[in-house]
Amino acid sequence: MRIRDRIAEQGANPFLAASGQPCGEVPCLGGVAKDCLSVMACSLLQASRSTSVPLPILVAQTKKESHFWPAGSNEDTFGVPYLQEKLEGVEGCPNPWPVVRVGRGGSRQKGWPIGPLQTKPAAFCQVGMKASDLYDVPIGERIRLSILAGAKYMAWLKNKRLPGRSWADCLHAYNVGPGAFENGSRNHDYVNEILADAARYTELA
Repeated sequence: MRIRDRIAEQGANPFLAASGQPCGEVPCLGGVAKDCLSVMACSLLQASRSTSVPLPILVAQTKKESHFWPAGSNEDTFGVPYLQEKLEGVEGCPNPWPVVRVGRGGSRQKGWPIGPLQTKPAAFCQVGMKASDLYDVPIGERIRLSILAGAKYMAWLKNKRLPGRSWADCLHAYNVGPGAFENGSRNHDYVNEILADAARYTELA
């Protein structure tokens, strides 16, 4: 699978390819993926196919967000303690979404970004998924579901929240938040790096 080569290359995550780290068994294109590299690659391919987010963009975005580490960095493992820290006690999809007060009069939504695409728990709910469901599945399925949630959120931005906008605009909104994007906020470094990598991944299109 060509995605595996892109994950394993220098500047992406050669360690993941070299380690053969087991991730349980995840259904993959009529077969079964067992090591984390295969699970990551197959999850990206299947998420792209099911959401119509272009595969080169999705792979490049995952590289930017996490360098393909299952939990987002090489300092974390995708276990229950990690999920407990990231979810901050949020279960299911509460409405209204709970907030945490920060700074002088500021606030933020509860829950920190999760998984290879660093998808926020509230974004899981926006696309009909629940980040708290990750507690009940093995690591390979956590990788698959969190990638699917991120891809579904990108598709939601493109088709519903920002219809008619480009994928570049959706990447801005994914990073800064759709409300902030509509108010003029942008992260050009983030988007330009992803688009430059996606342009190199032409064999994945």
